[in-house]
Amino acid sequence: MEAKNIQQILLKRAYEEVEVFEEGMNRFRVFTPFMFGDGDHISVVLKKEREQWILSDEGDTLSHLSLLGVSENVLYGTRCDLVNGILEEFNTENRGGELVVRV
Repeated sequence: MEAKNIQQILLKRAYEEVEVFEEGMNRFRVFTPFMFGDGDHISVVLKKEREQWILSDEGDTLSHLSLLGVSENVLYGTRCDLVNGILEEFNTENRGGELVVRV
């Protein structure tokens, strides 16, 4: 199997399994097939803030990681640069524990 075929299969599957439900004015819950290692789904909300649409985890990712024993100190200690580099690579902002991507 070639990489292009694998990419098409993954994109098709992800596309088919994404669902969007309106939760209020300018706010939508986005359900995806993506999960944490323990089987909980990754929480995603699409919402409008000050004329800007954003995707947000509303703090769920870091909260979930802390429940799994990953210390929030990783964002402030010696690994802070590594974490910030990963977030930057994916155009993601850490707003006090809430991971946000502008769309």
